Amino acid sequence: MRLVMTLPRGLGEDLERTAGITETEFSVLTQLSEAPGRQLRMSELAQCTALSASRISRVIDIMGHRGLVTREPSTDDRRMLFATLTPEGFRACRRAEPEHLLNVRRTLFDQMTDVDVGAVGAVLNRLAQALDPSGPLSDGTSTRKTPRSSTRTRRAPGRVQNAGSTQATDDRMFRETGPQHE
Repeated sequence: MRLVMTLPRGLGEDLERTAGITETEFSVLTQLSEAPGRQLRMSELAQCTALSASRISRVIDIMGHRGLVTREPSTDDRRMLFATLTPEGFRACRRAEPEHLLNVRRTLFDQMTDVDVGAVGAVLNRLAQALDPSGPLSDGTSTRKTPRSSTRTRRAPGRVQNAGSTQATDDRMFRETGPQHE
């Protein structure tokens, strides 16, 4: 639990100190910089940054006052709003990116061996799948057809009991992450 609190705060503080933008603003800039035409509907931007509609609206207002983004109505449907990255916003994103990635590497990856990185990646992928069974897997393949139950018990290496049925699991993943504690 401590990591959940300290990691985002530490990375966010470093981003603000080195680039002058918040972690949320960096996420918005990154999403817009990778979007076609550097533009997204406000609802899409809210979804891909995991922000509510009202929160993304406030963030875009703040960023708009600083010249990083604009908010524009659709030419087809005036009720639909788009957030568009400005040239200054694109430059801010590109300036922040190298130092932020370096800090992520220093803070996380330099503290782990290659084996650790593989094991942590497997665990985080499983947790992401449990939270969002419809999302893509880390290897880009589609997700499983039937979501797993939230109550799982480890039966033996390579086997998981799941809501009265037994499913085979990847033995390699079991070896990487070790036995699950009851």
